[in-house]
Amino acid sequence: MKDREKRKKEEAILREMGMVRIPLNIPFLGEPVNALLVLGDPPVLIDTGLCHENNIEIIEKALQEHHLTIKDIGEIWLTHPHLDHFGLAGHFAEVSGAKVRAWESSIHRFEDYLSYWSEDRDFLIQWLLKSNTPEKEIEKVRNSPSHFHEKAGPVTITDPFTTGR
Repeated sequence: MKDREKRKKEEAILREMGMVRIPLNIPFLGEPVNALLVLGDPPVLIDTGLCHENNIEIIEKALQEHHLTIKDIGEIWLTHPHLDHFGLAGHFAEVSGAKVRAWESSIHRFEDYLSYWSEDRDFLIQWLLKSNTPEKEIEKVRNSPSHFHEKAGPVTITDPFTTGR
């Protein structure tokens, strides 16, 4: 099955489940990072992407297509503590007043991300190398003290998921 056909089928399945995939921009080669909007009561945003290009506007547009605004988001669920998945969580939480949820065992990585940047930098560099990213882009990551201040804001986990919940 062609990628486009596969993606359309996946999106139809998500719609049947009350979810909308929101592809977001990333500053390196590869597939976009996806946020998911769960059309529930309250609406839930799963992952938020980076502060990059027009990701805020992309999410706002997806919300508008379902007659929602950022202020309607009741919960933000974060899947894991990589900037491309949680960079805008603090912004959306502040604007919406939403609860921010993540696994209890990873809260420290979200809330103190800069302490973990050196580990994440090595992971990101290896991924960029495998993705055939131009060397000049990889060098920016190698030489950067952190992408955090450019691509993310602080976030506080207000309602953790716990094991066995």
